[in-house]
Parts: sequence; structure tokens; C-alpha cells
Amino acid sequence: MIKKIALPIAIAALAITLMACISVKPAAPEVKGIALAKELTTDYKPVKETAEFYPNEPFYCSVNVANVRKGDAVKASWFYGEELLNETTYTAEKSGSGYIGFKLEPEKYWPIGQYRVEISLNDQAAGEKTFSVVPPKEAIPSKVKKVVTSKEVDENQKPVELAIVFAPDETVHCSVNADLGIYSRLVAKWYHEGKLLEDFTTTFIAEKNAPDTYVDFYLEPSRPLPEGNYTVEIYLDGNLARTVDFSVSKETATANMKLYSNDALGFSILYPSDWEVLETEESVQFRGSPAAMLAVGVIENPEGTPQEIAEGVINSLKEDYPTLEVSYSGTFSANEIEWWEVDLTFEEEGKKNSSVLLFTVKGDKAYAIITVAPTEEEDHWLSYFVEMVNSFKIK
Repeated sequence: MIKKIALPIAIAALAITLMACISVKPAAPEVKGIALAKELTTDYKPVKETAEFYPNEPFYCSVNVANVRKGDAVKASWFYGEELLNETTYTAEKSGSGYIGFKLEPEKYWPIGQYRVEISLNDQAAGEKTFSVVPPKEAIPSKVKKVVTSKEVDENQKPVELAIVFAPDETVHCSVNADLGIYSRLVAKWYHEGKLLEDFTTTFIAEKNAPDTYVDFYLEPSRPLPEGNYTVEIYLDGNLARTVDFSVSKETATANMKLYSNDALGFSILYPSDWEVLETEESVQFRGSPAAMLAVGVIENPEGTPQEIAEGVINSLKEDYPTLEVSYSGTFSANEIEWWEVDLTFEEEGKKNSSVLLFTVKGDKAYAIITVAPTEEEDHWLSYFVEMVNSFKIK
């Protein structure tokens, strides 16, 4: 009796177990982990995990998967900023769990900046990792110091004739002054009325350390440019560094300008006809608003070069404005006059202002041009300042 009873119980237990196995669904495939590394083992596990690479190094990505089935697809999509660099797909040849390895090598070297790799499983997002390419140890710090638009550049790519307004058939030059470490990348993006001009996006990569260098980007139309408002954006290693606005018009920029001439101080200049003019024995101020102005000053029998005069003025200003910061200093040419230029910012009554100081010496006189405007309004006033400086003449 015991055996007869036990047999049905055993069979029933086995049936229950079998039914349970049949009712359990197979485990779903999944991505359990993503790692970036300097190397991979022979079975694609990460070695020397990292979030930083040098420009000449390949990227390695190890993806830990579980329960993949034959035919499942794991894809790695690599991005520099928002630019898609590469996509690689691995299709499983058999079921199982383990590691999948991806490798991406530079054609020559990677641009410095921010990257990410996105992993998908059967076209469904499964995770991502962000990382960066950093300058090599021998690279100098990279910094954009000054960006201007001009009608011409010299043999060193320095701007010759600054301009904010261009005729439709003129080439627009954008001169970038920067310290560039090896492998740093500058990109210029041009816009017309807010729309990107994709055919004119250009890139410059420093193949060696280049302190205080000039790079010329230009918009050279095959046919006349449409009139309107334009913008050029300059990116350094993937980050927006500077923006310059300009316009294209058939009308001359000086159409609404008025000539000011001063025989005693020995100069002439064009200025907007609706600006206020304030004169003293040693200087003249042209005011576009209570906070924005261009001033011309004259120093009799100056001592020192334009650079030395500028340094003395800056040292004096720092005593009154402890927040003063110099962002650029160097030579500048306009209307056949060589100037020593200093760009700076300072705070006054809690507001940040931007200023450009220009110094030149001719005979027994030193001439100084100083522009001041609230930093948040600088782009608005810059076009006036540029045209005024370009029109300045020493008698």
C-alpha cells in the first residue's frame, strides 16, 4: 500500500515541477554594466577603467550582458558633443551571458573635449557613459583671447580693417587670437538671421603648441551675400568661446555719421550724428548713452612707447578699480595707424563694464582712444565703436 500511494504522489510532485518550469518565462536579455577602459582582456573585460583619454589613444568600451539570445543586437554609438562619430553593432551568434567589447581608434588624434558612448540592446536604449579627451601633458593651456571681424587680414592672419558692416560682395574675415595647446580645436559656425550656414562651418586644429597665435576664418561668398544680420560663433574644444554679430548691407556704415575735427588736439573722427559731444582741453567724449561712450585723449610730450604708456594707465586704473581684469593686450592696426590695444573689464556700482584702450604716438603727442559700455550691451555698441576707430585720423 505504501508503494501504491507513494507512486502517485511522486508523479504528482514531478508534474507540478514540470508545470512550474513550463510556466516560467526565459530571462530577458539585459545590459548589466558599461565600462570605459584603456584596454580589454581577451574575453573583453575592462582593464584600467577610465573617464579620460589622450588625443592619440583608442577608446575601449566593455559591455556586460546577460541572457542574450542568438540574433540579439548590441550597438555602441560614439559622440563628440552632439556629433555622431561612429556606430558599431554586435549581433550575438549564440545565447548566453558575458562581455562584449567595442573599440574606436582616431584617424590621427581626437579633438579635446567631451564625449559619450550610448549602448542600445535590440534598438532600445540600455545606458551610456560620458568621458573626455584631455590635453597631453606637454600642451599649454588653451584660451581664446580676442575675436573680431574685418575686411582683410595680414600675412600673420591679424585683422587689418575691422568692420561690423559688410557689402554683399565682400569677404568677411573672423580673426581669432588665442593660445592653443597641441591638439586643441577651433570651430567657426556662421549664421544668417539665426539659420546655420552649414557649408561654411570650418575647423582648425593646432598640431603644435601655438601661444598668441591668430587663426583666420572667413565667409567668402560665391555670389553676393543676402542682406541682413549675421553671427559667427567660435568654439574652443567643443565649448562656445565667443560670439560676434555683424551685418551685410548695400548701405555704407557711415551713412548716419558726422565728421568731428579738432585742430588743437590734431585729429578728426566720424561719430553718430545723434550722439552727444563733450569737449575739454585735453580730450573729447562722444556719448551714445549715459553708460556708453568713446573718448579721445591727447598727451603732450609723452614718455615711453605706446605699450609703456598703456601699462602705466592700467596700473593707475587698478588702484581705483580693484576688480579690473585685462583679457587681451597687443598690437592693432586701423586706418594705417598702429595702436597698442588693451581689452579689459571692470565693475562700477555693482555693474560689469567692458572697455577697450588704444594708444599710439606720433611726433610729440600720444593719442588714446577709450571705449566703455556695459558688458551686457557691448555687442550693440561695438559696431559704432569700430566705425569710429576706423575713421580716426591724425592731422
